[in-house]
Amino acid sequence: IGLLTMPRFSNNDFFTAGRALERVWLAANKDNIQVHTASLSTLIFNSLKYADNHGFTEYMEKEAKELRKEFETIFALDNTKVDVLLLRFFIAPPPKKRSVRYPLEKVLSFL
Repeated sequence: IGLLTMPRFSNNDFFTAGRALERVWLAANKDNIQVHTASLSTLIFNSLKYADNHGFTEYMEKEAKELRKEFETIFALDNTKVDVLLLRFFIAPPPKKRSVRYPLEKVLSFL
């Protein structure tokens, strides 16, 4: 399990987090480690903290706040970082079939 964090809740930090995620994902795959994102928890927790109108009922908000406390304990979090994405790493057998991909020249144009 891994948790990608950034110093602030900002567009720039989330962009940087995406770049970091790409590097982690590529390094893991190079070593035959599979990566699975599990972003629902971080979405809910960030919605509670940063959204003006998160849309949760009182019961859901209370339950999410209790789960957040457990999450903070598990990952030794404090208020100095923003959690961006939860990741699961595992060793899996190679896929039985590869995804069909368009040739690169059909999806990118080069000047």
